[in-house]
Amino acid sequence: MITNRFLRPWVDSFHPSPFARAPFVHDTDTPAREPVGCDDTSLAAFAQLCATRMNARRCMISLISSSVEFVLTETTKSLSLQFDSVEYDDDRLWLGTCSFPRDEGLSGNVVHVWRKAKGPRERPQSLQHYYTDGQSPHWFIVNDVPCHEELESRPLIKDASRLSLRFFCSIPIRSQQGSVIGSLAIMDDKPRYGVSALEMNFLEDMAQTTLKHFEATKASVQKNRGERLIQGLGLFNSGRGTLRDWWLSQDKAQTHRGRGDRKAPNVEDASRQERADNEFGVESAPQDFERARSRSLTANTSRASQDGRLTTMSRLNLADD
Repeated sequence: MITNRFLRPWVDSFHPSPFARAPFVHDTDTPAREPVGCDDTSLAAFAQLCATRMNARRCMISLISSSVEFVLTETTKSLSLQFDSVEYDDDRLWLGTCSFPRDEGLSGNVVHVWRKAKGPRERPQSLQHYYTDGQSPHWFIVNDVPCHEELESRPLIKDASRLSLRFFCSIPIRSQQGSVIGSLAIMDDKPRYGVSALEMNFLEDMAQTTLKHFEATKASVQKNRGERLIQGLGLFNSGRGTLRDWWLSQDKAQTHRGRGDRKAPNVEDASRQERADNEFGVESAPQDFERARSRSLTANTSRASQDGRLTTMSRLNLADD
């Protein structure tokens, strides 16, 4: 699916450790997991700009596949881009970086409507125009969430009860070909009378800016793959070893250790080694190979000796007969 063309490079670039975290706890006895911010500080800054310009409590940017919504970043107006710290308690992270079935959220349920768009949104005659409650091929707006009883059963709304989620607005993020790949959503703890034409223009500008960021991330990953191919050919021609050492040095230089470098160095090194193992397989040291070879030779010699003894005993038995 086209969403994976952007999701996979993003994951390879920023390695979001809590990405598979399910944010909604259906069992009331199970404590909720601690949300973690986004290591992609550029994407987090885009979301924070949206929250600030729209004067909203928080903003989320997601990629949406056929069955899953991947929240890449959640940001509030006072959330630090480097640490998960805030100036005001109401600005604390709610979901953080996570993923959940798309029918448990809101934006994922209107993707089929967004796909019906035959072109760009038609501009209103007056900038005083407001887009209010409802959905269209270009937006989805809920002026006051508690007034919509059909939304109460959604896990996103149930979990948002402690946040006093009142207003929700999301617009699609489209590829250059017009396919819906994700959403940009703003949320507030106060009801609103929709979104003005100027605000909608701004949100669509930010959606396009976000797409360009995804495309740049994808291009960077493809460039790194090309460099690896060239390095591999060079190592092969010179008769040297594998790409592993070169890959580790590149990964160490390019790893994004955001969120206040929350990982200890030894944890980061272990994570890097694990990624190298996944990429190239587990590498054995020469002495390990020699020990394994020695054990194999010993086992073969012992087996041959035992086979020889069995053959001799068989011959002796046959002679006795």
